[in-house]
Amino acid sequence: MEKRSRDDETRLSTGVPGGRASLVPGVAPRGWTQPGMRLDVYLTKTGLIKHRADAKVACDRGAVTLDGLEVKPARRVCEGQRIRILYPRRVLEVEVMGIPEGPVRKSERTDYYRVLEERRRDWDA
Repeated sequence: MEKRSRDDETRLSTGVPGGRASLVPGVAPRGWTQPGMRLDVYLTKTGLIKHRADAKVACDRGAVTLDGLEVKPARRVCEGQRIRILYPRRVLEVEVMGIPEGPVRKSERTDYYRVLEERRRDWDA
């Protein structure tokens, strides 16, 4: 019987030489990028929230939901998903229509989302 080293075992089980990149759940191998864009970056590039720090705080406090789920600011956003934002005085729900590649002009920001619902925030509910 042939003796295998630990490095051989991880390479065989993960398909990656050294196997380290794939041993950690949720971590992509080096050089691989996930589709979409971070939620906090998307919110600022499209102008839905003015500053990225504010977008991060809003996500952390649960004021932003993605497809009905409270998510962290690093969550990836893809086309077709729905974002609901609870502002202090209003509620806005949008559908993601596109992901910007770089900086976006103010006049083009609305091309990347479609407003599904916009209403005054009900404080009694």
